[in-house]
Amino acid sequence: MAYCQRCGGYCADHYTYCRECYFKLGQPAGMAISRGHKCRGCGATIYGRYNYCMSCAKRKGFIKK
Repeated sequence: MAYCQRCGGYCADHYTYCRECYFKLGQPAGMAISRGHKCRGCGATIYGRYNYCMSCAKRKGFIKK
């Protein structure tokens, strides 16, 4: 659970702004998902909208290469 950096309302763990503030700010590039969050597999800090880091994603079979 995370909080919007503009209004303090609830937003998803890896999001910087809630949906309403994101659109009010004119959808700033790169700002929707810039908050670091924990990998569900190993606990490493990752950025973006993914739930697993690269090594955990490969180990779980999400990445084939």
